[in-house]
Amino acid sequence: VKRWLAAHLYSWLDEQFVEALVAAAFCRPGLSRSPASLPSGFRRFLRFLARHPHSRPVIVDPRATLTPESIEDIEQADGPLPVYCSFLRTGRLSVESIPGEREWRELQVLARACLALPEADAADMFAPVLDHLECFPIRPSLNNAPM
Repeated sequence: VKRWLAAHLYSWLDEQFVEALVAAAFCRPGLSRSPASLPSGFRRFLRFLARHPHSRPVIVDPRATLTPESIEDIEQADGPLPVYCSFLRTGRLSVESIPGEREWRELQVLARACLALPEADAADMFAPVLDHLECFPIRPSLNNAPM
């Protein structure tokens, strides 16, 4: 997951935040089985990322100790994309570098694009998409012009 994020120029995200996202993708209620392979686990993370709204908190509850009422209270929390871990004393993971709403939408678009690729093209998931970057072509005639 970290390699995928770095390939798409998101290595600036807080490492604990990324690990909490991965944990949340695997600790959701209703998931009965662990993924059978590394690619299927990675795709599960991508599905979580593609579907999770920026406005809702990321909740990591590996032991399923949170009650529906406490989850509802957590979901009413203020702030962008808070991360709650049931095993932390304070409950809230304090991280420095989390994506804003625009970056979260970009990550979701990338995740959806990767999910749309056939599994045989998995290597393409790690190729950086540079379409959204602004760049200016350098014309040789300008570089050699007298000053």
